[in-house]
Amino acid sequence: MSGSLVAMIKDRAGSDSWLDAVAQPVIGSRANIERFQRDQMVRFVERQYTGANLIVGAAEAVDADEIVRSADVFDMCGHLETLTDLRGRETAQHWQTLAREGRWAEAFADLMHRHDDPPYAMSIERNDAGVASASQVPLREGSQAALCEAAAELLALEAVAPKADSTLAARP
Repeated sequence: MSGSLVAMIKDRAGSDSWLDAVAQPVIGSRANIERFQRDQMVRFVERQYTGANLIVGAAEAVDADEIVRSADVFDMCGHLETLTDLRGRETAQHWQTLAREGRWAEAFADLMHRHDDPPYAMSIERNDAGVASASQVPLREGSQAALCEAAAELLALEAVAPKADSTLAARP
Protein backbone atom coordinates (compact mmCIF):
# COMPACT_ATOMS: atom_id res chain seq x y z
CA MET A 1 0.00 0.00 0.00
CA SER A 2 1.40 3.40 -0.97
CA GLY A 3 1.66 6.29 1.46
CA SER A 4 -0.82 8.62 -0.30
CA LEU A 5 -4.32 9.05 1.04
CA VAL A 6 -5.86 8.50 -2.42
CA ALA A 7 -3.94 5.25 -2.88
CA MET A 8 -4.91 4.06 0.60
CA ILE A 9 -8.62 4.77 -0.03
CA LYS A 10 -8.41 3.10 -3.46
CA ASP A 11 -6.85 0.02 -1.90
CA ARG A 12 -9.56 -0.17 0.79
CA ALA A 13 -12.43 0.57 -1.63
CA GLY A 14 -11.14 -1.94 -4.16
CA SER A 15 -11.43 0.55 -7.05
CA ASP A 16 -11.04 4.20 -7.93
CA SER A 17 -14.61 4.70 -9.23
CA TRP A 18 -15.34 6.88 -6.19
CA LEU A 19 -12.97 9.45 -7.74
CA ASP A 20 -15.49 10.05 -10.54
CA ALA A 21 -17.93 11.45 -8.01
CA VAL A 22 -15.62 13.51 -5.82
CA ALA A 23 -13.04 14.72 -8.32
CA GLN A 24 -15.41 17.07 -10.18
CA PRO A 25 -15.45 20.84 -9.75
CA VAL A 26 -18.42 21.99 -7.70
CA ILE A 27 -19.54 24.45 -10.37
CA GLY A 28 -19.38 21.84 -13.16
CA SER A 29 -17.12 20.82 -15.99
CA ARG A 30 -15.61 23.36 -18.36
CA ALA A 31 -17.63 21.92 -21.28
CA ASN A 32 -20.86 22.29 -19.32
CA ILE A 33 -20.08 25.85 -18.19
CA GLU A 34 -19.19 26.96 -21.73
CA ARG A 35 -22.73 26.12 -22.87
CA PHE A 36 -24.22 28.89 -20.73
CA GLN A 37 -24.71 32.49 -21.81
CA ARG A 38 -23.29 35.27 -19.63
CA ASP A 39 -26.72 36.39 -18.34
CA GLN A 40 -27.53 32.80 -17.32
CA MET A 41 -24.30 32.59 -15.32
CA VAL A 42 -24.90 35.97 -13.68
CA ARG A 43 -28.42 34.92 -12.62
CA PHE A 44 -27.08 31.61 -11.30
CA VAL A 45 -24.36 33.27 -9.23
CA GLU A 46 -26.76 35.92 -7.89
CA ARG A 47 -29.28 33.25 -6.92
CA GLN A 48 -26.91 30.61 -5.51
CA TYR A 49 -23.98 32.52 -4.06
CA THR A 50 -25.89 34.36 -1.34
CA GLY A 51 -25.36 34.57 2.40
CA ALA A 52 -27.70 31.67 3.18
CA ASN A 53 -25.83 29.39 0.74
CA LEU A 54 -22.26 30.30 1.63
CA ILE A 55 -19.80 29.09 4.19
CA VAL A 56 -16.82 31.36 4.57
CA GLY A 57 -13.57 29.71 5.64
CA ALA A 58 -10.20 31.31 6.19
CA ALA A 59 -6.74 30.08 7.06
CA GLU A 60 -3.67 31.76 8.44
CA ALA A 61 -3.64 35.16 10.12
CA VAL A 62 -6.84 36.90 9.06
CA ASP A 63 -8.90 39.82 10.27
CA ALA A 64 -12.15 38.14 11.32
CA ASP A 65 -14.03 41.45 11.37
CA GLU A 66 -12.98 42.13 7.77
CA ILE A 67 -14.18 38.69 6.68
CA VAL A 68 -17.55 39.24 8.36
CA ARG A 69 -17.83 42.72 6.82
CA SER A 70 -17.01 41.30 3.38
CA ALA A 71 -19.65 38.59 3.77
CA ASP A 72 -22.19 41.19 4.92
CA VAL A 73 -21.37 43.39 1.93
CA PHE A 74 -21.67 40.42 -0.45
CA ASP A 75 -25.04 39.45 1.03
CA MET A 76 -26.31 43.07 1.01
CA CYS A 77 -25.21 43.56 -2.60
CA GLY A 78 -27.16 40.45 -3.57
CA HIS A 79 -30.29 41.85 -1.94
CA LEU A 80 -29.77 45.23 -3.59
CA GLU A 81 -29.42 43.56 -6.99
CA THR A 82 -33.02 42.38 -6.68
CA LEU A 83 -34.13 46.04 -6.72
CA THR A 84 -32.71 46.63 -10.22
CA ASP A 85 -36.06 46.07 -11.93
CA LEU A 86 -37.84 48.43 -9.51
CA ARG A 87 -35.28 51.23 -9.18
CA GLY A 88 -32.99 50.80 -12.18
CA ARG A 89 -29.48 49.39 -12.59
CA GLU A 90 -27.73 52.71 -11.90
CA THR A 91 -29.52 53.21 -8.56
CA ALA A 92 -28.96 49.60 -7.42
CA GLN A 93 -25.27 49.84 -8.36
CA HIS A 94 -24.99 53.11 -6.44
CA TRP A 95 -26.33 51.42 -3.30
CA GLN A 96 -23.96 48.46 -3.85
CA THR A 97 -21.00 50.84 -4.19
CA LEU A 98 -21.91 52.55 -0.92
CA ALA A 99 -22.12 49.14 0.81
CA ARG A 100 -18.76 48.00 -0.62
CA GLU A 101 -17.17 51.24 0.59
CA GLY A 102 -18.56 50.65 4.09
CA ARG A 103 -20.81 53.71 3.88
CA TRP A 104 -23.72 51.84 5.47
CA ALA A 105 -25.53 54.86 6.95
CA GLU A 106 -25.47 56.67 3.61
CA ALA A 107 -26.61 53.53 1.76
CA PHE A 108 -29.45 52.99 4.24
CA ALA A 109 -30.59 56.63 4.16
CA ASP A 110 -30.63 56.73 0.36
CA LEU A 111 -32.37 53.35 0.16
CA MET A 112 -35.07 54.56 2.55
CA HIS A 113 -35.45 57.87 0.71
CA ARG A 114 -35.64 56.42 -2.80
CA HIS A 115 -37.15 52.98 -2.23
CA ASP A 116 -39.15 52.74 0.99
CA ASP A 117 -40.37 56.27 1.67
CA PRO A 118 -42.30 56.96 -1.59
CA PRO A 119 -44.73 54.00 -1.31
CA TYR A 120 -45.00 54.55 2.45
CA ALA A 121 -45.92 58.21 1.89
CA MET A 122 -48.53 57.21 -0.72
CA SER A 123 -50.02 54.69 1.71
CA ILE A 124 -50.22 57.28 4.50
CA GLU A 125 -51.80 59.82 2.15
CA ARG A 126 -54.36 57.26 0.98
CA ASN A 127 -55.17 55.77 4.41
CA ASP A 128 -54.44 58.47 6.99
CA ALA A 129 -55.83 61.81 5.80
CA GLY A 130 -55.11 63.55 9.13
CA VAL A 131 -51.34 63.05 8.93
CA ALA A 132 -50.79 66.14 6.79
CA SER A 133 -52.17 68.39 9.54
CA ALA A 134 -50.62 66.47 12.45
CA SER A 135 -48.21 68.09 14.86
CA GLN A 136 -44.62 67.12 14.22
CA VAL A 137 -41.91 66.42 16.75
CA PRO A 138 -38.46 66.39 15.17
CA LEU A 139 -35.92 63.90 16.50
CA ARG A 140 -32.55 65.50 17.18
CA GLU A 141 -30.89 62.06 16.90
CA GLY A 142 -31.65 58.37 17.37
CA SER A 143 -30.38 57.92 20.94
CA GLN A 144 -32.54 56.54 23.75
CA ALA A 145 -32.57 59.95 25.44
CA ALA A 146 -33.70 61.73 22.26
CA LEU A 147 -36.48 59.16 21.73
CA CYS A 148 -37.66 59.63 25.33
CA GLU A 149 -37.69 63.42 24.86
CA ALA A 150 -39.73 63.07 21.67
CA ALA A 151 -42.16 60.66 23.37
CA ALA A 152 -42.64 63.11 26.26
CA GLU A 153 -43.26 65.95 23.80
CA LEU A 154 -45.81 63.84 21.89
CA LEU A 155 -47.60 62.97 25.13
CA ALA A 156 -47.71 66.66 26.08
CA LEU A 157 -49.18 67.53 22.68
CA GLU A 158 -51.70 64.70 23.01
CA ALA A 159 -52.82 66.06 26.38
CA VAL A 160 -53.70 69.50 24.93
CA ALA A 161 -54.86 68.42 21.45
CA PRO A 162 -58.60 67.98 20.84
CA LYS A 163 -59.48 64.28 20.74
CA ALA A 164 -60.95 64.55 17.23
CA ASP A 165 -57.59 65.84 15.93
CA SER A 166 -55.24 63.65 17.93
CA THR A 167 -53.24 62.22 15.03
CA LEU A 168 -49.64 63.03 15.89
CA ALA A 169 -46.54 62.12 13.94
CA ALA A 170 -42.87 62.03 14.93
CA ARG A 171 -40.62 63.05 12.07
CA PRO A 172 -36.81 62.96 11.94
